[in-house]
Amino acid sequence: MEIATTGVYDLPKTRATVFAQGDRVAWDDTAKVIAPPGVGLYPVGIAITASGNGATTVRVRLDGVATVAA
Repeated sequence: MEIATTGVYDLPKTRATVFAQGDRVAWDDTAKVIAPPGVGLYPVGIAITASGNGATTVRVRLDGVATVAA
């Protein structure tokens, strides 16, 4: 298994979730999607482009910082 901790990637999100450029993002390991930061989620980086309602991905810059779930 290959794991990246830095770089820019298009990652999955739910269609209803909306991100503005620069928003902090987190990984929801249960749903396997990027989500807004929250309890039980893993902070992973920032959205480098806006991603609106209906989109299924968001472009994320991983910050490379090891974290635990919030």
